[in-house]
Order: sequence, then structure tokens, then C-alpha cells
Amino acid sequence: MLILFSSAASSRHLVVAKQAVILLLALATIVCLLQVPVSVHCKRHSVAIDTKSTPESVGSDFVATEDWQVVQPGQRIPPGLHVRMNIQTGHTEARLMPPSNANDNPASASNLPALVANDNKDPSTGDEDAAKEEKNNNIGGLSGQALREALSSRRMKEALKKIKAENLASGQTGDQDGESIVQQFRSYEDLKSDFAKINAGIKTDLEVIKELLAEWRRSTADRANRIRILSEFEYHLRQIDNAQNFVQLGGLELLMSQINGTFSNGSESVDNESAAAALRVLAACCQGNAPVQVAAIKAGFLPVLLRAMLAGSGLEQQTRSASVLALASLCRNFPLAQTVLLKSGGLAALRSAFDSRDTDRARVLRIVTLLSDMALEAAEAEAHAASAGGASSAAASERHRQYQQVSVAKAIAETGWCSSITRLLNFQDHDAVEKTVTAMSNLFDVCGREFASNDGAQSTIAALDELVGRYERLAKEELEEEGAAGYFEQMRQRVGLLKQRLAEAGGASVRSEL
Repeated sequence: MLILFSSAASSRHLVVAKQAVILLLALATIVCLLQVPVSVHCKRHSVAIDTKSTPESVGSDFVATEDWQVVQPGQRIPPGLHVRMNIQTGHTEARLMPPSNANDNPASASNLPALVANDNKDPSTGDEDAAKEEKNNNIGGLSGQALREALSSRRMKEALKKIKAENLASGQTGDQDGESIVQQFRSYEDLKSDFAKINAGIKTDLEVIKELLAEWRRSTADRANRIRILSEFEYHLRQIDNAQNFVQLGGLELLMSQINGTFSNGSESVDNESAAAALRVLAACCQGNAPVQVAAIKAGFLPVLLRAMLAGSGLEQQTRSASVLALASLCRNFPLAQTVLLKSGGLAALRSAFDSRDTDRARVLRIVTLLSDMALEAAEAEAHAASAGGASSAAASERHRQYQQVSVAKAIAETGWCSSITRLLNFQDHDAVEKTVTAMSNLFDVCGREFASNDGAQSTIAALDELVGRYERLAKEELEEEGAAGYFEQMRQRVGLLKQRLAEAGGASVRSEL
């Protein structure tokens, strides 16, 4: 028993001895490490060391001197400093890079080569290694603070001014510079000549329009060629300048001869396809182009368009639809054309085309949209004049005066359009419903009571009730699928608002009768 106990005791003493030796070796290693402070050179980027920061130091910049200073936790270290970690104190220290013996002349910075930093280099330790690295970073005789001053924005600006002054002293002026640049490029005529040699001509839009007009006059008997030329015109004349050049070159006369049924020589009748193409060209010319609209009114296009869109004109559906398109382009945002439209019986002609049995859905919606837009233009002109008061411009005042003379909304109500528009609520597609609701809203000031009190008022309210329920369901599905309200929610609100206004107008109508 004694022998066993002694053996166990000896084993325990041996383990303790081994642990003591390992501990002594670890302490010796730590003592050796404490003798050498770790240093690092901060070349390129600002460095923030120490994650434990105080509110006073967070976000502030470290101000370096030539002596070692402790970097407070959270401070940003600017680039170009000598940084070290003092393991004895546990603090981060930094200072300016020690100056070299080279000539610290900032003026020599103009001859500096590109500075290439080796980011993969191991950090140096001790002042001796720092001096070696400082010597390696000596560029053009500059290093440290002198190098930073030489590369400052002020020095760079002074160097650029010096370059400019040297150029002026040598006689290189801006004009001479411009002439030398121009000489490096070729003129438009030279390019045309070169491209002509390879059968690739360069033409301006005006040149294209002139050539098309000349070709039109040469090919009056070639129907296929005329349609191709009109298609080219429709593409080019959507640009305002091109359309005005077309008018100045006599293009409207050719369109008139094509639309009106005969050519200038009266030898051949027009066909529907060519007439429809010419009407689309007229619509492209007049769209938002006031000078062309004036020229078209003076050329007498508006009565021709009214006659072309009627069922008794002998023209096909596509031609009559194109005539409504051209009429809309001619009358929009143009009070003079709207005045001529009213005086020419245009609203009655539009009503006849609207009520015609062979009128397609697209043409009906186009007519209603035109009436709605003209009423909205007048209302916006009046609202703008009222908000501006006496401070409105001369152009705005004149525009308001012209719309007051037209009174297009009142004329629409007097010609029986109010009861006709509500019939379009029976269309099922969203585009037709949107345009109908928009037209009823824009014309509500003059048609509201008739909307609410005519023979079809109950069917109108019922149609609006059905639309509100329909768009409520679609808006709910849209919200579930898209995660946000969209088109159907907007339509629900617009239809609901129109229904509310209609109910209020109906109540007011009943009270007035009592």
C-alpha cells in the first residue's frame, strides 16, 4: 500500500513540474516580445484604430507632430503618418514621418514620377526600418510633409497656371488652338463627296423632303410609289421644323389635292388608301405645331375634313377614321381652329359621325376624346387666368380671351352631346371606360344636370355602380399581387368621384324643381 501511494505521488509531482516549465517558457516569450514596439507606416488611407471609443474622440482627426503621440480611441489617422502599436503600454502611437536629408524643395514637384505603393509589403518594426522605408519613398528629392505639400491642390493649381502662361508666352492662343483642331477634321462637303463614291449618301432632313416632293410630282400616276412617299412624309414631318419646311415648300397643296379627290391637273380620282395616307401626314404635320395649324386653316382643310368623315362621303372606314385623327390634330390647343369648327357646323357633323351605325368604336372614342380635350383646354385657360390675376402674361391673357370667344363647352351641351356620351359606359374595356369617365368629368360643369336628370339617368347611375364594384374587385386583386395600389385603384376612385358628383347634381336638380 505504501509503495503504490508513493508511485502515485511521484506521478502527480511530475505533471506539476511539466506545467511549471511550460508556464515559464510562455512568460519568457512574453518578456521578449515586450522589448520591441510594433510600428506600421500609414501610406494611403486614413486608419481608425481601437474599437473602444469615447464620445469626445469619435469622428475626430488625429493631429500629428514630429513626436510620438497616443492616438485616442475612435480618432481617424490621416494618410502619410508613421504609426506603431506600443505593446508595453497597449496604446497606438503616431507621428509625422521623419524628414530625410534630401532637398525639401516643393518646386521640384512638377518633375515627380508616379508614386507606386507596395501594399503587400510587411509592416516594418523600429525606427531604423522606418527610416529605410522613408528613404525608399523619397520621390524627386521629396518625402514626408514636403511631399504632401508638393502634391496639394494649391500647388497643382499653380502648376496649371504656369503651363497656361508658358503657352501664352510661346504664342499658342485659343484661336490658333481652335484652328488646329478644325484642321484635324473634314468638312461636311468632303464627307458627302467620299460617301458618294461608295454610294452611301448623307442627306439632311430638308434635302430628303425636297427629294420626296420632287419624286411625288414626277410619279403622279404611280399609286404604290405615292403611298410609299406619303409614308416617308408621315415619319419625317412629326418633327416641328420639318413640318414647317414642308409647308413652305408647298406640301399642303399636294395633300389637299390628294384628300380632295383630284390631282392638280384633275386627270385622276383619289383612292381611299392614298387619301388615308395623306390624312395621316396632315395629322403628323399639325400635331402641336401652331404655324402649320394656321397654314392648314388658311388652306381650307377643316371643311374638307368634316366632309370626309361623314358616311355619305363615299370614303371607306379607314379614310374616315384618318379624317377624325387629322381634325383632332388641327383643333387641339388652337382656339382659332375651334372657332372655325363651330362656325362650320363641326359639332353637328361630329354628332352625325358619332351616331352613324357604321362608325367603329375607335372613331367614336376619338371624337369624344376631342370634345373632352377642347372643354378641358378652355377650363384650364380660365383657371390659369384666375390664379394669375393681373400678373398673367400677354400670351396667357390672349389665349384666355380666345377661349372665351369660342365657348366650346357650352356649344357641346347645346348640341345634345351630354346624353350621347353616357352611352359609352356600356363598353367593357378599360380604355373606353377611362376615356368616357374623363369626358364626363371634363364636361360636368355644363352637362352635370343633364347627366343626372335625363331619361337615362338611372341607367347611368346603375352603370357607375357596376363599374365601382368591378374596379373594387380588380383593385383588391392588384393589391394582393403587386403589393401596392395601381391603375385599378385609380379607376375606382375616379368612377366613385363621378358617381358622387352625379348624385349631388341629381339632388340639386330635384330641389330646384321643388
